[in-house]
Amino acid sequence: MNKMTVIIAVALIAIISISAFALYSFSDPESSTTPSSTPEEITYVDAKGNTIVVSNNVTRIASLNMGITELICALDGEEMLVGRSAGCLYPPSVESVPIVGDSSYYPNVELIVEQNPEILFADTMLASSKKAELLQMIKDAGIKVIIEQPGNFTRLPGFIECIGTILNNEEGATETIEYITSYVDIVHERVESLAEEDKPLVYFEMTKAWRSATNTSVRHQYLVEAGGININADGEGSTVTPEFVATANPSIIIRMVSSDNNTLNDFEIPYNEIMATPQLSTVDAITNSEVYIYDSNIFTGLRYPVGLLYWAKWFNPELFADIDPAATHEELNQHFYGLSLDGVYAYP
Repeated sequence: MNKMTVIIAVALIAIISISAFALYSFSDPESSTTPSSTPEEITYVDAKGNTIVVSNNVTRIASLNMGITELICALDGEEMLVGRSAGCLYPPSVESVPIVGDSSYYPNVELIVEQNPEILFADTMLASSKKAELLQMIKDAGIKVIIEQPGNFTRLPGFIECIGTILNNEEGATETIEYITSYVDIVHERVESLAEEDKPLVYFEMTKAWRSATNTSVRHQYLVEAGGININADGEGSTVTPEFVATANPSIIIRMVSSDNNTLNDFEIPYNEIMATPQLSTVDAITNSEVYIYDSNIFTGLRYPVGLLYWAKWFNPELFADIDPAATHEELNQHFYGLSLDGVYAYP
């Protein structure tokens, strides 16, 4: 064997050895690292334009909004809940979670800090100028605050993605978004062909008499998406007069209630009050008994499509003859919580 042959043989052995080592290094699970498909932290811009950077390694979460709490539980994050508002009552298992405030408008800062959540979810009531000091106290305690509108569908899919990433359940978030969107799409597809003259005039009323919604309200958006025309869309404010409603002559009246127990009585009382309002006695909605009462919770978070289906069917029953909003509500409840639905959520 000449000198050149020896050199070539040695070089080949070296190459083979290096290649074998490299192959082992990439295939050996102890010496390789596979990047995770889920980022370790995400940047989220909330409903008030605040930019929040949060980790997906959090273990302690608090929520001051029922719709947000329901989403967290639907995405398997209930075990991380260490605080809730008094209005967060569903699923029933969350009642064992400590109460840290009556609502986003009435947070108990001392109790929130005591529970030491890494993230506090709240709705826009916490962003009120009257609550600025309390909000800052929470942030000063090192708690990250995410403020959202769980009843605003334009923001809901992105918010669900955010929760899914935080909870390391992106697959569940995707499924939830697809489930909700499938029903919203049904309404949009059927309503978009309606001519304006075929849409009913609707008077929407809050839990307080003569308090309505203008075109700056999210509830006005619900009304438009469901195929109705808001008689107060161009109003100067949310307060209207009986004379205004009577002159507008809506063909449908819908009234919102906030019910903790969802008993029939909670819905019959406001229904009978509206039907007996003397100033509205000649209004089409009264003479045709087209007055409807609904629970505000069916338009928030996971249940958004339930509320939309109810309104769409009330507004245009012929377009939604095959739709049963109550059945959809029951199906959703079973799918995400494995529970049967109890109580009244819409009347009659």
